[in-house]
Amino acid sequence: MSWFLQNTNPIDSALLIITNMYTKEDFLKIKNEFMNVEGIKDVKYYPSKRIQVLYDNRKITLQHLAMILDKTGYKYIKRACRNCMK
Repeated sequence: MSWFLQNTNPIDSALLIITNMYTKEDFLKIKNEFMNVEGIKDVKYYPSKRIQVLYDNRKITLQHLAMILDKTGYKYIKRACRNCMK
């Protein structure tokens, strides 16, 4: 196994701003949809229509997160991940 693979953290986080998430029920619908996907570790709610998704980047990518949101009908305006910001 290479040094890079031994020393990388496979858990990544993405911050998504959901434009049409108005209630806690909306958040729970989104969370349930994400938690049904293998590789998603946790989904947290933040004020101002923000959610944070913790995921295993060996099993799922940021593009997959966007596709899951599109499937649910919720729209996002911004996405960022820890590794994308470097």
